Amino acid sequence: MPGLFPNLHTLVWKAPQRQGYREKTLDAVSYFLSPSLKHLYVSGILGPLAEQHPSELIWIFFQKPKVDCAPFFRTMNAMDGLRLESLELRIRQSVGLRKDHEVGLFLRQHQDSLQHFHTWTPEIVHLFQNEILGLSRLRSIEAVANGELEAIGFIDGLADRIPGLEVLHLTVREFEEAERWRELWSAMKRLRNITKLHLRVHQIEGLDEEDAKSMKKAWPALSSLYIVQEYGGWMGTPQGLSLDFLSAVTLHFSKSLTELGLFLDPNVPSAHPISPVRLEKLQHLYIQSSSGPEDPEGLVRYLARILPHEAEFKGDFSDEWDPVVDGLRQTRANQS
Repeated sequence: MPGLFPNLHTLVWKAPQRQGYREKTLDAVSYFLSPSLKHLYVSGILGPLAEQHPSELIWIFFQKPKVDCAPFFRTMNAMDGLRLESLELRIRQSVGLRKDHEVGLFLRQHQDSLQHFHTWTPEIVHLFQNEILGLSRLRSIEAVANGELEAIGFIDGLADRIPGLEVLHLTVREFEEAERWRELWSAMKRLRNITKLHLRVHQIEGLDEEDAKSMKKAWPALSSLYIVQEYGGWMGTPQGLSLDFLSAVTLHFSKSLTELGLFLDPNVPSAHPISPVRLEKLQHLYIQSSSGPEDPEGLVRYLARILPHEAEFKGDFSDEWDPVVDGLRQTRANQS
């Protein structure tokens, strides 16, 4: 049965975050579903559904709010002619997921149509990996893996069965063994057509210039790269990536990157003199760090050299970075 707008092509729905609205959000979206729909995006206003409002974050670890998405997928599965090309369903926790869930049937029904699939529910990859790997036209995916072994198996499957994948956003929770980081990183480079890679992990081991070279060989058309830490460094103080690695990335991707985000430790001793190259097309630089810079003035000079004047600089770091933010702003103002 067609929804309220029978010719609807794209639906973007951003719901209030409060607990009373979460269960009703998918029910409300169901009224707008129609066989003509091709692109569906559902999230909370400030983040994924089933995540507490910022004022309630102190309770999130105790309440563990969840959304039952089975009725929503059941409605889509029963709608004759519905073949989505894009589905972005930002639900942090879903209740009652199992292998015979309606999600699996939805993915099987959309094997020949779905090109973009974005989900924040960790159980989706665990339970429905085969169904995801059967999406023959998939070009971009955002997913969460429960641990490095699951992530490595998932990436190997993507490389074998969906070689045309161009965009990967992957969050990997709970690294159990440090050596798995290298195994995961090697698996990533089997995806030969990647243009956008966003990797969020629990622990990041050091990357160097040789890694940047291998990235260039694997992903020559890379335009967006994020390698960040799952908790922003506030759970412990893991060492971040070095300025040497940032310089190597700028050297090998100076003409292609438009977005760059790194978990950075600006105080890692440099192995060789840093010769920064300007990132000619960069529009956004995001730095995540758990370390305050020991030489903020030197870091300002470095960033001013690699960033185009119009590039946006943002980050997740402490107030110790304020001299860098203010200094870069002043340097740019003086150059205007």
